[in-house]
Amino acid sequence: MRQVIGFIAILAAVILLIFYASAPGRSDKSDQEQIISLIAKGQQSIERKSVNGVMSCVSDSYSDDMGNSADRLRVYVADAFKQPGRYQVAVQSPIIEIRGSQAAASMHVDVVYISSGERDKVFSGDITLILKKEDLRRFFVFPSKEWRVVSAAGIAHFD
Repeated sequence: MRQVIGFIAILAAVILLIFYASAPGRSDKSDQEQIISLIAKGQQSIERKSVNGVMSCVSDSYSDDMGNSADRLRVYVADAFKQPGRYQVAVQSPIIEIRGSQAAASMHVDVVYISSGERDKVFSGDITLILKKEDLRRFFVFPSKEWRVVSAAGIAHFD
């Protein structure tokens, strides 16, 4: 009986992998919808204080005018998330321009830090995210293309 259950589980996994492999990198969402989803994922990750969630939105090749890299950004995010309070992020609808595998998303963002009932505005301003559709691997095997943030402008000033 255990062998039958094991065989069925392996067969189901193989069928699932074959199904996934038959449409690698395909998405039912338009590029604009994918970018909006990425921004929402970043917003939710900040509010949940998930370093990995935030960094999954950022390209390994990230760089900005302030000299930040993806590694440095990870350190900043991890340090900020060590604070005992929580963050609340409000993002106005982004204006997105897509040109092939590159895009720019401009939006107004407000970030508030809430701790012990106190609300402190951490950031309020217009930012522009530069995105690139990058080749990725799902399950280390299947090729996929996903949007990632490769640079940001407008984040230099904090309240």
